[in-house]
Amino acid sequence: MPTDMSDFFERAEALYNKSLNEGSSKEIQFLLEQAEAQRAAYAAIVGLCDYLNRWNAAGKMNLTQAASQIKTALKINPNLALAYYAQGFIHRTEGKHTEALASFTKSLEIDDAYARAHAQRGAELLYIGHPEEALCAVRKAIELTPPGHYTLGMFYWIMGRTHFFMQDYKETIPCLRRSIEMWPTLWYNRLYLVSAYALSGDIDNAHSELETFDSKFPGYSIARVVKNEKTNPNKNEFVVEGRRKFHSGLRKAGMPRSALPGYPVSGPPATP
Repeated sequence: MPTDMSDFFERAEALYNKSLNEGSSKEIQFLLEQAEAQRAAYAAIVGLCDYLNRWNAAGKMNLTQAASQIKTALKINPNLALAYYAQGFIHRTEGKHTEALASFTKSLEIDDAYARAHAQRGAELLYIGHPEEALCAVRKAIELTPPGHYTLGMFYWIMGRTHFFMQDYKETIPCLRRSIEMWPTLWYNRLYLVSAYALSGDIDNAHSELETFDSKFPGYSIARVVKNEKTNPNKNEFVVEGRRKFHSGLRKAGMPRSALPGYPVSGPPATP
């Protein structure tokens, strides 16, 4: 995985405390620049994830700022895996999934042990209609991750949604349940589970999961789900059909089509 910023600071501090000369001064400056590249890339990822998850009122300004931060990071270090990882999210929000796949792939060319990049590359393979390849990429991410690590919540979410789009609900359900255990504060893994139960014919569990969801995220409707999905635009027929099935399952489970009184369609999800 990418080197942590603290590593650069610790090395710079060690050089500073040891001795200062022309050579060590240049090395300290180099280390501080690498730390700044990491900081810029991380800042971009945080802003982009806020936008994609819609936990706040993030908008196009956040995307512009993130793009600038990625540019800064790559100017300092053109071989920074983290920056290409962040760049992949920029392309995703623009609906440029082929370009996003290329960015996540570039991140892995630099650091093949970067588990999150494997998972997001898998997500992009799904978005361009290659679910089997997507599953292989996510499995790689899981293999690289220690048991119990919170990022497994993301990986099992991507795997569960991939199985869902393949209409393999038997495999979908356990993946999403594992995702929710580690990622309990998101709307999408919970609602895909609701839909998977409904489409598999298990209406009792679909109703039960929807009741649990409504208690945590009041005011949701299918219209609001569709609105939130627009942060991740996609015209690929495989994905369009997968989302259509998702909405169909939500209707079967009893989710209202239109916004409920007092709850705007475009508002952010309830804060956990």
